Amino acid sequence: MTALVNTVVDNIRQLKTQDEVNLVIEAIKSQMTYLSRKNIRQFAEGDKVTFKGRTGPVTGVIKKVNQKTVLVAAPNKGMFGTTTYKVPAGMLVAA
Repeated sequence: MTALVNTVVDNIRQLKTQDEVNLVIEAIKSQMTYLSRKNIRQFAEGDKVTFKGRTGPVTGVIKKVNQKTVLVAAPNKGMFGTTTYKVPAGMLVAA
């Protein structure tokens, strides 16, 4: 972990009330939303992307960009047709 993360974790452990913890949780949720939307803006329909699936890396083409997720069509390995995955934008990497 970086020094900044260590400092934040140490400061969180010093919180004394539930209200203080709730404020930190709201700030984290807000930051996660910001990062997700920032990632979504990088992608458009037709872009080739890669993400880590359950069985290993998956490469496909973006079919639709939603507010928080992206629909990715990837060819089936050893089979005909494609599989459509609903993937959070944070998991995608341009291929």
